[in-house]
Amino acid sequence: MDIFNPDHDLCLANGSASFVPPATARQFGQDCSAIMEYVLPDVSPHKVWGWDRIVLGRLLKSGADPSQLPSEAYLDTVRELSHRRYALSCREYVFSKIGNPGFLCDIAPYEAMTMDSIISTVNEYADALLKAPWSGSGKGIRKVRPDSWTASDRGWCAKMLDKQGSVMVERRQKVALDFSLQFRMTADRLLFEGFAIFETQGCAYNANLLASNGHILGLLSAYSETKDILRVRDLVGEYLETAFLGRYRGVLGVDMFFSEEGLLAPCIEINVRNNMGMVSRLVYDRLASEYAGASVCAGTSGRSGAGLSAGFPDGQMKMRVLNASSPEQLRSSLAGARTILAGGGPDALHAVAIF
Repeated sequence: MDIFNPDHDLCLANGSASFVPPATARQFGQDCSAIMEYVLPDVSPHKVWGWDRIVLGRLLKSGADPSQLPSEAYLDTVRELSHRRYALSCREYVFSKIGNPGFLCDIAPYEAMTMDSIISTVNEYADALLKAPWSGSGKGIRKVRPDSWTASDRGWCAKMLDKQGSVMVERRQKVALDFSLQFRMTADRLLFEGFAIFETQGCAYNANLLASNGHILGLLSAYSETKDILRVRDLVGEYLETAFLGRYRGVLGVDMFFSEEGLLAPCIEINVRNNMGMVSRLVYDRLASEYAGASVCAGTSGRSGAGLSAGFPDGQMKMRVLNASSPEQLRSSLAGARTILAGGGPDALHAVAIF
């Protein structure tokens, strides 16, 4: 049984096995369950988007063999590793290993344990992001300035301190390009699967570029030297091997960005689960192979480049997640889609499609 559970981050943040995710998140999972075709297996023959106590309960209730499922101790480890302090530690590791980090952007993340420390750090940074320790996909993030604190901001901080024990505070930067490094952890080694460029709307994920690794690295190298990008990639890999190897198996997506000044901000977030960046890699690789094969069958030269230029051009299409308030609105939004990967059924409010 495969389960697309995009409510995974919310389940980790809540921490309770009896938590009921919002109806919108559950419907997204139901509408777009077909996206699991592009998810790799990890610690179980049952593929899930992310492992937590809620999805474990769903599998057990459906009759899954407990011996084929991860233990509760493993789920506790996944939750621990999903805390944003691991991204902070990864960032510190990268900075410590680069002698002249002039090409790096320092967002100076800080884990604040009290309201006073949150306020003093925001005052120091002048323009800041507040992040819940357990959160992801654009959730649990607030933009604040010293002169724009609201009662809602203070109430949110008090709630996070009570429920999650801290609040992460970062220096806010103007982002020119968001991207991620995609890794896969096996029982005994870490594999680099590739780069992914993504777009956000507000703070929420919106789309991924469908492109080869070479094409994406070329786009990234317009901001920083290729050798520096690859050095950061290797250092992030070293950190993940130290902190995660033997404790986690599956996909790891590490979010980064280039600032408008062209500086690289490493280790903004570590997604200890599947993510659309890895999906976009698998979608691109499969479609590129299919178009290349079709070109060979049609009597072209047989070179993959010839097939792609004719049918699936490198870096010229995007994989988008669409959300609508009605099935009619969703169908209208999908009118220009080249391929619908998941969702888009008669009663669906969500879809993943290529444009």
